[in-house]
Amino acid sequence: SVCLFIKAASGKYKMNLGFPSTVPDALTAGKAGYPDLVMGGPGFEFPVWRWNGREYAYHRKITDAQYSKSAKTSIEDLSKAYQAGIK
Repeated sequence: SVCLFIKAASGKYKMNLGFPSTVPDALTAGKAGYPDLVMGGPGFEFPVWRWNGREYAYHRKITDAQYSKSAKTSIEDLSKAYQAGIK
């Protein structure tokens, strides 16, 4: 399962989404500096989750062909970049 926690203005972490899936990929495209998240596996349509200003919400599905052409970064790399920016 995948769970995503977002740090709220209060400083506490709040679960934003969670469901059975493989580790998501982060697309380089997104909204407000937050990358779109793609869940799924080869041979399937991939649900894309987008930041709406408060939380990640379902945005659309992309095909396997669209997924393979998309610019992606790993969650691990994204997490390292996020942690490096925390002061």
